[in-house]
Amino acid sequence: MLLQKDNRAWVLFNSALRHAMVNLPVMYSKSLLVNEYPKSGGTWLTKMLSDLMALPFAKNRLPFITNKQIFHGHYLNYVPIKQVILWRDGRDVVISLYYHSLFYNDQHNKLLVDHVRRLMPFDDYINIKKNLSVFLETWDEKLCKPNYNWSDFVDNWHEDNKNIQIKYEELFDKPLDTLGKILDWHDIKKSNENINEIVSKFSIKNIQNKQRAINPESNSDILSFVRKGGYGGWREIFNHEIAHTFNKIHGKALIKLGYENNETWVNNF
Repeated sequence: MLLQKDNRAWVLFNSALRHAMVNLPVMYSKSLLVNEYPKSGGTWLTKMLSDLMALPFAKNRLPFITNKQIFHGHYLNYVPIKQVILWRDGRDVVISLYYHSLFYNDQHNKLLVDHVRRLMPFDDYINIKKNLSVFLETWDEKLCKPNYNWSDFVDNWHEDNKNIQIKYEELFDKPLDTLGKILDWHDIKKSNENINEIVSKFSIKNIQNKQRAINPESNSDILSFVRKGGYGGWREIFNHEIAHTFNKIHGKALIKLGYENNETWVNNF
């Protein structure tokens, strides 16, 4: 029997219910949405904010019946709820997205992996250098979920001035300052000691150790949802073909967010 999280009907219902709730006027002032393109670090940020703001977070379950909670999602179009918009270098996003979409993980992504593997029947899924250009081009055809790409998300949100925007890289390097900025924006006061306790609790190392303790004999074919963490790993994987494919599809979005000043970065490969 499929778990609820691996059941398409349940997933669609959960998504529709969340979408309806973030559009309810009663949610505007007391709840919060962490909005990101998938694999930008949104789950990590939402968990930390949930503890710091004392807002319940319904992860992989139906939302709570309350007007005071924190949501996490991937909303392309306008939603009126107060938001933290989270950015991450699209080159790192696509690496994480590749592993999340083509390898089963411990957060019940079976429906996604089955679908993407049917679209992209690579001979060797491990060989990311060989496959990533095709993955990028196929994803750009918007046949997967979400049915929009990273550039679409950037184009729709990068000029938004009603909500707060932060970068994953800033959160990773300076979590105290970045979380403090979000809390100040939401009129919540926390000491540096409180924030540092939460940062430590949800560090990549602690999360991975907790996962290993829960499932010490996990199937080697199933990846951890928290695979690696950090940023800049794209430099170890990109080659000439991948760089030019990414730049063709997402080069302008990369510049819009300030990750590059121009397109000359592709000449390094």
